[in-house]
Amino acid sequence: MTSEELNKYIEIELQWLIYYSLTESRKQLDENSDIYQDLKEMAYSKKRMPLDKRCCPCVVTSDMEIDEYTDISNLRILNINIRGINKYSPIETFFKLYPDRKMEIINKLKEDNDGQYNIVHYFQ
Repeated sequence: MTSEELNKYIEIELQWLIYYSLTESRKQLDENSDIYQDLKEMAYSKKRMPLDKRCCPCVVTSDMEIDEYTDISNLRILNINIRGINKYSPIETFFKLYPDRKMEIINKLKEDNDGQYNIVHYFQ
């Protein structure tokens, strides 16, 4: 995986989370938040679908545990949205790779933008 690929999936996940989660729950996020535990979904359909199933565009994994010392080139995409042991959403992967930058994503989610999202590149 390249940083551009990870960035693309982070952007998609952010867009979907902003669109499908309640603004009030996004505004309560902080550095200790677990986005898929703390965000509340809007009821757009008759059948409730948790945000982790609706908004996770793919799962990122590696042969080794993902942490801040993991090289992005060692990551790979699984085209499923079932997270688990060493299987994370793109945003969760970003949190694992860059724990000191977690608030960048949280602040993007907290912005009051009426569902609109300005693309930010996290890797230059």
